[in-house]
Amino acid sequence: MNDSGNGRVRTTWLAMLKDSLSMIDESELYNPDNDVDESVDTVLGTAPLEERRMLTYAERLEEQATRMLVDARYSREGSEEKEKMVRKAFELTAKSSLLRDMMWANLKDQFDCWAPHLYIGLRKDFVVVTGKRG
Repeated sequence: MNDSGNGRVRTTWLAMLKDSLSMIDESELYNPDNDVDESVDTVLGTAPLEERRMLTYAERLEEQATRMLVDARYSREGSEEKEKMVRKAFELTAKSSLLRDMMWANLKDQFDCWAPHLYIGLRKDFVVVTGKRG
């Protein structure tokens, strides 16, 4: 937490992240599109709920960023307001990327999949897979 210059204490994104993730209902989870490719993928198991929520939240942040950039592009607002929108979109994209990195690190830990020659992936119904990079 820090002082934002106006006497109020701001809560950091990291401090709010756990609450944000816990508010995602299982019925709202983003489900990956790709099926398991049995010719290259080895199934490791199923992603735990926390990682499913992380992926869903990352997708939501990315969607918000994209919509904000479109709004900024077609906005009739002045350049200062457009710049605020672009900065916010940049922030949301960075947070989405960080959240995805955290999710992948968690999955690699859980499935002991840290070998540099292996990939880890998520498939439809949150199936966690690995295989040789190539």
